[in-house]
Amino acid sequence: MKKITAIICLTMVFNANSQVAPLEDYTWYLEKLIINGTTTYTPQDYTITSQFWDSLHFSYEGCSDFHGLINYANNQNFSIGNGSIGDQVCNGPIDDYDLLYIYNFLHWDMYLNPYSYSFSDQGNLIILTITNSSGDEAIYQNQQLGVNNIQKTSFSLFPNPANEYFTLEGGENEIEKIIIYNLFGKEIKTFRAQENYHISELSNGIYFVKITDIFQRETIQKLIKK
Repeated sequence: MKKITAIICLTMVFNANSQVAPLEDYTWYLEKLIINGTTTYTPQDYTITSQFWDSLHFSYEGCSDFHGLINYANNQNFSIGNGSIGDQVCNGPIDDYDLLYIYNFLHWDMYLNPYSYSFSDQGNLIILTITNSSGDEAIYQNQQLGVNNIQKTSFSLFPNPANEYFTLEGGENEIEKIIIYNLFGKEIKTFRAQENYHISELSNGIYFVKITDIFQRETIQKLIKK
């Protein structure tokens, strides 16, 4: 990422009566971005967090980072201003993901204010969804992402490596959805339950297959396309 430092000043109104909990109760771990209808997951082995604190500050902490002042309004909305972007240089998918968040979701040069936020519970997890004024979403969890947060199922892929298609062994009648991601965490293809999952049109390489069963349990398998 090119070295950038930007200071943007905006005039915003603060509503002291706004309820911001549990925004300020947790460090939020970014799971995925949904921009212009395209879902992009945080790259493997890469942790991105955001925090809200002092009822004044918002931060995005990736390889690069963003910090800004936050003002809350009614109806679970907030605005960001007085922002600055760090000058850390990253490479590959890490840099691409920072650019996607800072430039395409936040739009640091023209903040997509106001942002709305909502919460939902999934077992022990709290899911935070932040939506900008263009309808794009950043999805967070209140726990660090990783295999410990996934309730594993017993599915396995065969053959692997695969050429034209693969099948799933174990609990085939309980499959709800199959999603294939590339190494950058971008969603490539989605299936419903079927006998064979055809992938002949995919380029050769390594992919990740997320299998969700009817009980909403998930497992992720590595797939080699040859």
